[in-house]
Amino acid sequence: MDTAVSLKRKKRVVTYLALETIVMLFAGIVLYKLTPHALFPAAAYLFGALDNLLLALVKASYRVALSSKALIVADREVIVLYFTGLRKVSIHQQTVYFDYIKNLQLSFPLDCIQEESQEEFFEMLEAQLDRDKVFFSKVASTNAATVEKIKAGI
Repeated sequence: MDTAVSLKRKKRVVTYLALETIVMLFAGIVLYKLTPHALFPAAAYLFGALDNLLLALVKASYRVALSSKALIVADREVIVLYFTGLRKVSIHQQTVYFDYIKNLQLSFPLDCIQEESQEEFFEMLEAQLDRDKVFFSKVASTNAATVEKIKAGI
């Protein structure tokens, strides 16, 4: 499965990137105005602002991909969640948690996945996991449609 990140998540990511760009641009300019000797730190802030601006402009590349070995979420940051050593997958307060051996817990926001594709996504994720080794819990989902389907036994 390979799908685009939801529109809601794209808007949030672009908003965060725009805010970070403004702050970095302002910090770089102010730092240089305070002392021209701070040319390299100011340039680093300006480079960071340019990087964020470019990342915000290529929002078409924000994706969620599921393979037999890992789940990859790429938007503002890239999150790779491998299935090796995985013990539990749970959903709580709009976040999907992956619990691994040795108390490692990784997560990604549920709104990365388009709401109409969430059921299909979790079915495909569950199909990739070994049910004898991984506990899969969808009951704590905050998506009302998902909760109703689980209650109805679908």
